[in-house]
Amino acid sequence: MTSISKSILSFVDQQKLQFLLGNVIDTCMKHEVVSYAIILLMDDQQEFKLKLSSRDAEIEVMENDLSTLNLSFPDSLLKHTIERGTKLKLTNLSSEKNFRTDPYVIHKNPQAVLCSLIKTNEEVLGALYVEAELNTSPFSAADLALFAGLCSQLALSLVSTARYEE
Repeated sequence: MTSISKSILSFVDQQKLQFLLGNVIDTCMKHEVVSYAIILLMDDQQEFKLKLSSRDAEIEVMENDLSTLNLSFPDSLLKHTIERGTKLKLTNLSSEKNFRTDPYVIHKNPQAVLCSLIKTNEEVLGALYVEAELNTSPFSAADLALFAGLCSQLALSLVSTARYEE
């Protein structure tokens, strides 16, 4: 049996995938303080391959070499979240030693972020990243739970759709 990630990335009907991810992005953007939201899906080698964001609302296939891309997400934060296997809620990212040298953090200086994994019991499928431009703590523990729940529902939907298409 192929991995879930491989099945998701090889959807015959990419429009279904775009619709599903687009609905999640729309839901995130309806939160009163969210200024940017992005979903990244991963391949079998744990490389980001698919991106949908609130700024372009289009799925774009990404290359393995992230250094060649115009980074529109904090790569170090996402990799940290995946390595730890947990969700993050941070304010003033530029003061965090693990992230202050990230090119995205230097350029955009996000004030508050949430990052939650899209995962099943078997594997990490990707991550949801949302940010706010406010410099107070705009995200509550309830917001973190809400976005984590959204990621769980997205993982379930992705797995169900991938298995249906097999």
